[in-house]
Amino acid sequence: MLSLVWTEVYMFALAAMLYAVFTSGIAGRRFQGKTLKNVAKPAQEYNTSRAFHIAEQNKDMFQTVFRSLRQGKLEEAMTQFSELHANGGAPLQMTSRFLTTLAKSDRITEVTSSSADLDGKLEPQALEMAVAENVKRGDFTTCHQLCQIAASLSITKSSRTFEMLARHTTEYSALRGLVEEMRNSDVVFSKTMVEAVLLACSVTKDSELASEIVARAELPRADRDICTALVTVYASCELWDMACCIYEEVILPSQLKLDPSLVEVLLKAASNSNRTDLIPALAESIAGDSAKQAKIIRCYGKDGNLRGAIDMFNQMKGSHTPLNSLVYNSILEAAVHCGDMGAALNFFSQAKQNGQADVVSFNTVMKGHLAEGKMHAALQLLKEMSDNGMPASLVTYHGLLNARVQAGDCRGAWGLVEQMKTSGLSPNAVTCSILLKALTTRSHAADMSRVLELIDAVDSGVDEVLFASLAEACIRTGRLDLLSEKTRQSKQSGNMLGLSAPTYGSMIKAYGQAHDVDQVWALWEEMAARAVRPTSITLGCMVEALVMNRCADQAWSLVQKL
Repeated sequence: MLSLVWTEVYMFALAAMLYAVFTSGIAGRRFQGKTLKNVAKPAQEYNTSRAFHIAEQNKDMFQTVFRSLRQGKLEEAMTQFSELHANGGAPLQMTSRFLTTLAKSDRITEVTSSSADLDGKLEPQALEMAVAENVKRGDFTTCHQLCQIAASLSITKSSRTFEMLARHTTEYSALRGLVEEMRNSDVVFSKTMVEAVLLACSVTKDSELASEIVARAELPRADRDICTALVTVYASCELWDMACCIYEEVILPSQLKLDPSLVEVLLKAASNSNRTDLIPALAESIAGDSAKQAKIIRCYGKDGNLRGAIDMFNQMKGSHTPLNSLVYNSILEAAVHCGDMGAALNFFSQAKQNGQADVVSFNTVMKGHLAEGKMHAALQLLKEMSDNGMPASLVTYHGLLNARVQAGDCRGAWGLVEQMKTSGLSPNAVTCSILLKALTTRSHAADMSRVLELIDAVDSGVDEVLFASLAEACIRTGRLDLLSEKTRQSKQSGNMLGLSAPTYGSMIKAYGQAHDVDQVWALWEEMAARAVRPTSITLGCMVEALVMNRCADQAWSLVQKL
C-alpha cells in the first residue's frame, strides 16, 4: 500500500515537471533526445545554457554576418542572419551580439525595409541580454538605439528590459513614451519597476508621471523605498509641500526608518515650505549623530536659511549632543554665508570658550570680516592665532592676500608673502595666481620678476589655471615677449597645457593688437588641434585680430568655413 502511494507521488511530480517545461515556452524540439534530468531543468536555466552554445558549423556563418555589417551590406547581413536563425543556428548570445552590432551601425534607419524575414521572430531574451550588456558598459546611447531596432523587428520587450531602459532614461518625452509602451504591453509595475521609473522622473523632473505611477501600482502605501524615491522626485521639482505631505501623511504614521540623505532632503523641504513644525521630528531621527547634523546645518546655510541652521544647533545643544569643532564650524559657515557677522561672532565666542575653535573656525570668521572690508579685524585674528600658538594655514594667508590684491595694496600683499615664508609655509600655484591679478600696466617691472621667481619655485609645477593667470597678466602688462617665451618653454618640455577658449581668445586679441598675425593663426590652429571648441567671443577676437591687420578676406573665409 505504502509503495503504491509513493509511486503515485512520483508520477505526479514527474507530470508536474514535464508540464513546467512545456508551459515555460521550450519547444518540443529543444528537449528531444534529452535525459529526464535535463528535461526537469527550470526553463530559465535551460535558456541560459543554450544562450552560450555555438555549433562549430555555424561559427563561420556568424563571422560572415558581422563582416557584412561592418562593410555596410545591411540587406545581405539581414538575409544571412535570417537563414541562420531559421535553421536554429543562432543562440541567444549571438542574436544579442547581432542586435548590438546592428544598433551601432550607421544604417540603423534602414533596418525596417530589410527586416521582413526576421520580423517578430527574434527572442525577447536576446534583446534583454543586449540591453543588459550595454548598460553594464555604460553605453546608454546604444541601449536606446536597441529600442529602435526592437520596434523595427517587432521584438517584444521583457519586463527586465523595460526596467533597465527606464532606469537610464534622461529625457522627458522618451520616458513618457516608454511608460506608455509598458502599459500597452501589460507590464506589471512591480516595486523595482516603479523605483526605476521614479529614478528617471527625478532626472526628467516629471512629478506628474511619478505620482501617476505610484497611484496605479498595487504596492503597499507605506513602502520606505518608494516613499524615498517619490520624495526625491518632488525635491528635484522643488515641490517642497508635496515632499512634506509624503512625510506627514505616510512616513510619520507608519514610523518608517529614514536614512540620513532622506532626512536632509525633508529638512530642506520643511525649510522651504515654512513647515518648521516638522523639523523637530526630523532632527530627532538623526539625534546623536553630530556629523550628519552638522552637514544639515551647512546645507541650511548654503540655502540662506540661517534660522533653520540656528534651530538645529540649539536643538543639538538642548539634547546634550557633543558640540565639537565640526558642529561649531558648520554654524559659523552658515552665519558667514548668510552675512550675519553678529551671529558668527557670538558662535565663535562660544567655540573659543568651549575649546572647540580651530584653524577652520578662525579662517571662517576671517572670511566674514574680509567680505565686509574689515582688514584690520582680520589681521587681529591672525595675530590672535599666533599668540595662541595656532599655526595659520595657506588658506588663512590666501584670504588675506586676495583682499590686499583687490584693494590694490601690492606692498601689503608682498608683506604677507614674506610673513607666510617666515611662518614656514611655501607659496603654491594659488598664491602665484592671486599675485598675478595685481599686475597691471602701471605695475613695476620688478613685481613681474618676483612673481616669476615664485612660479619657478612652485613644487607642483605650472598647471592650466596658473598658466591662464600668467597669460592674462602678460596681456595686461603688454609683456607678449614673456608670454611667447613661456609658451615656447611649455612646448619644448612636452607639457603644453590645455587652455580654455576664453584664454585663447585673450591671447589672440593681444597678438592681434601687436600685429603678429603669424602668432594669431598659430594659436587658432593650436586650439583646433587640441579640440577646444571656440566660443562666439573667441571667434570675435579672431575676426577682429585679422581685420585690424588688413586680413579681412581671411576673416571672411574663416567665418564662412565655420
